[in-house]
Amino acid sequence: MDVLFVNGMELTKSGNATPHIGQIILKNIISPKYDTEILSFDQLIARGEFDIDKDPDALIDEMAEVILKKNPGVVGFYTICDTFHLVVAVSEVIRKRNSDIFIFYGGPHATLTAKKCLETFDFVDLICLGESEKSIMPLMDEIFGKRDFSSVPGVSYRQGNEIKQNPCATLLTDDELTNYTQYDLGGVLKYKDARVLLEGGRGCPYQCTFCSTSRFWKRQFRVKPVSVLIKEMDKYHEMYGLTSFSIQHDLFTANRKHLVSFCNALIEKNSPYVWRCSSRVDVLDHELIELMKKSGCLEIYLGIETGSERMQKVIKKNLNLDNAMDMITFMIGQGIVPTVSFIYGYPDETIEDYEKTLTMLRKVFLTGKATVQLHKFFPLPATEEADKVADRVYFDFEKVDLSILNRAVCGKRCKDLIKQNKELFLQFYTFDSEVRVKYPYIEAVVMLLGMFAGRFYMTLYQIMNKYEIHEIYKQYEDDFEMLFFKYYELVSQRELLDKLEIVLKKIVDNEHNDGWSDIFRFEKAVFDYTASGNKEVVVIDFENDIMAYLKYGKRVKEHTRLMLMREGNGGIKLKRVPVNVSFIA
Repeated sequence: MDVLFVNGMELTKSGNATPHIGQIILKNIISPKYDTEILSFDQLIARGEFDIDKDPDALIDEMAEVILKKNPGVVGFYTICDTFHLVVAVSEVIRKRNSDIFIFYGGPHATLTAKKCLETFDFVDLICLGESEKSIMPLMDEIFGKRDFSSVPGVSYRQGNEIKQNPCATLLTDDELTNYTQYDLGGVLKYKDARVLLEGGRGCPYQCTFCSTSRFWKRQFRVKPVSVLIKEMDKYHEMYGLTSFSIQHDLFTANRKHLVSFCNALIEKNSPYVWRCSSRVDVLDHELIELMKKSGCLEIYLGIETGSERMQKVIKKNLNLDNAMDMITFMIGQGIVPTVSFIYGYPDETIEDYEKTLTMLRKVFLTGKATVQLHKFFPLPATEEADKVADRVYFDFEKVDLSILNRAVCGKRCKDLIKQNKELFLQFYTFDSEVRVKYPYIEAVVMLLGMFAGRFYMTLYQIMNKYEIHEIYKQYEDDFEMLFFKYYELVSQRELLDKLEIVLKKIVDNEHNDGWSDIFRFEKAVFDYTASGNKEVVVIDFENDIMAYLKYGKRVKEHTRLMLMREGNGGIKLKRVPVNVSFIA
């Protein structure tokens, strides 16, 4: 084999079969001339062909061995901040075991840290910067030729004792993006939980100070022509029967004219397609949301980032938060489900700013239809926010944001890499602030809201309707610390859910409110009955009229007996029966 592209190092137990669009494109460009494959460890896990239940350091060696067995002449790693330590560790083993293999990196993290990366790791031969469609073929020609990289656009490499960095080729235009659509998904749809992403374009024109993505794309916003997007959807439908698409673009909705044209095209052809995308809330309005819904939009990801008007200005997000709540509420009313993301723990954030964020998150949750996320700020290399704290960060394995580091596969070798190379692994470092010290486990509260929103929403609604999030946190901080470290220990999801349920029941019981208790018992009974597959009738007594609550959202104090039964289609039917009726098994 000539070239092996490697991606997919999340290494979760369920795996991830989602194909990586970028590397598929690069493979297609060079495959006519060079024997090329793509290796995704996450896809191997999804297929049951790679086991991660082992010592993390031994896992590094095993991953390197999987690569070496393919006998590639060149290995190209895709890099993101979450898994960069694994890429570096595996690369080092490959070089030690076979010094003839040429190793290069691409992707956002290596692009933003290219010079330091080459200065630090002598086993990395070259780094591709930014988009590589125009540079990948000349790069391969030089690797397999004279290895004179001076004329290859968009690469950083060593020349003697110097680090050279060639200017990047011009970014692909809207029309040029259409040349790289990939339809052959390599059987990925057979894998459990596989998702297919439709590339809608690239780039974000905004300047949020915490984000590195816009720098990677040089803040140049591009979208594929509407006719091409529709053609791609039709082709996927023809080949695989797909009708559901996730449009991959940091900000698909930024160009209103393009978005309106896209929606109208779907409506006019009476398409069967549904779709999801990411957006800023300030580029939307009621008319546009209505049109998006009419054209099949099901979900929109919104980064609100902070509920503080002051912090909106500090991080240069500059959203009008009153307008944001209006748009969120309106899209829910239209039947579009928003996922609303917040960040806390910024360098300049005060307790007042932080509590405003939690208040807004709570308001979004109480709408009843939105998914909420809360992430701890982590400093990304080459960003303004990171520069504010670079001289006072420190590494504490237990304080790394839960969403960015898979602790189960981070052993001594990776920890040492991180400790010895702060500048390259800044995302795993933390710093102290009033907010971060006072609320170290607040993510566990939102974990409770997120993981149980579909199972215990009515119970959570009662709690969130009465208390602010920081009030609940302070009252049950020891319990949320326990949940935080259960997640940190990467126990099974079943065990984590059991622990979450215990905490939720404790909160309910401490209210001494039989209405809350009945709602909790009802939701637990319905979930357990659904999950069990039990076909027998189940009868439960309540102190309150649960049916009245379900219908009107009001508590009525009246002894009620409910019967749960399985319908022919597998669904659950509720029936109220007289309390004087008994059932004998």
